[in-house]
Amino acid sequence: MTCFKISFANICWYLPDECFNGEKMTLQRLFEVIFDIQGEVRIENGCRKVKYEPDYTYYT
Repeated sequence: MTCFKISFANICWYLPDECFNGEKMTLQRLFEVIFDIQGEVRIENGCRKVKYEPDYTYYT
C-alpha cells in the first residue's frame, strides 16, 4: 500500500507541474481535468504516441 501512495503522490505532483504549466489545483480538479483531456493516439514504428490537447479555457 505504501508503494501505491508514493506512486500516486508522484503522479499528482508530475501532471500539474509538467503537463499543465505548473498550475496549482485541488485533487478533485486534477481528476476532473484528467478525465476531460482531449487527445490523439498515433502508432509510429510500432510505438504508441499520445498527444494530448488540453483545453485551457477550463482554467479560466
